[in-house]
Formats: sequence, structure tokens, C-alpha cells
Amino acid sequence: RMKKTILLAAMVATFSPAFAAKWGVEADLIQPFIPTVGVYTLHATRETWKIGDEAGELMLGAFLRPLVRQDVVETIDEYLGAVGVRQYFWRGAHAEAKYYAGYVWGKKNKVDGKDYEGLVQFIEVMVGYRFDLVDIGSGQLYVILQFVVIHGFNPELIIGPRDGKPETFLEGKLMLGYRF
Repeated sequence: RMKKTILLAAMVATFSPAFAAKWGVEADLIQPFIPTVGVYTLHATRETWKIGDEAGELMLGAFLRPLVRQDVVETIDEYLGAVGVRQYFWRGAHAEAKYYAGYVWGKKNKVDGKDYEGLVQFIEVMVGYRFDLVDIGSGQLYVILQFVVIHGFNPELIIGPRDGKPETFLEGKLMLGYRF
């Protein structure tokens, strides 16, 4: 019953004339330039519900890691899609969760020397703050600073033995975005 009430409230908030949903696009400013990371992430967001005065967003995205030197395999290629949610709870402060799934190619594992490839999936859970910068046209430029926990599922089956290296990581992100 509670789930139905929340779903109904979200639908009413979404389609109410008083609720003007906003779209957004975001890209990571740091990870593409870290040598052993080399990840390009892009997201599209849509403000879809409100809890009190605070917005909730649905997210779709892409995770692109083209031919990057890595610590488990000599080079890795990863291409994934993402789906997620973000809930604001005070001004720009928010919590977010995303699920990624796609395909990975790992060339020359550093433990056994073999090539690996297969389906890959992982989750990200994060907290952060959105800083609104400047209005541009009918939209707004912003940056998001986030602290992230990432966990992969069955990585040893995907890119081979990890030699004790963890598959749960802590990291920071700096996203540049535009809401319209």
C-alpha cells in the first residue's frame, strides 16, 4: 500500500501543472584524465517527482572506457549503459544510486596473461552537492561534487584474477551539468 501511495504521489507531482519538470545533461570532469581510470561518463537527467519541496530525478547514462591501461589487465575497453535515481534532501545536497551494465574486453591479465571479455555490471552509491553557477538562456550551468562507492559483480569472471585487488572502490567525482 505504501509503494502505491508513493507511486501515485510521484505521478501527480510529475503531471501537475504547478510542477515544471527539468531536464539535465552531465559529464564527469576528472575521471577521463586520470591515467589508469580513463572513464567518460555522460548522464541525462529528468526531474520526475517531489518529496516536499525537494526534487527527485531519473537518470540514464553511458560509461565509456576506451582502451585504457589498467592495474588488473594490460588494457581494458568497457562500454556500459546506466540507469539511476537522485533525490535531493536539502538545497543541493543529494543521494544517488546507479546501476551499470555492458560489455568489457580485458587484454593480457597481469596474473595469468590471458585475454578476457564478457558482460559487466556494477553499482554506484553516492552523496554530493550541486552548486548552481550561472543562468544561461533558459537553463542553468552547475557543478556537482560527489563522494562515491562503486562495487562490481563477479569481476574475476570478467577480466580474470585480480591478485587481491578489491572490486569495491571509493572515489570522488566532479560533474559539469546544464539544466533546462
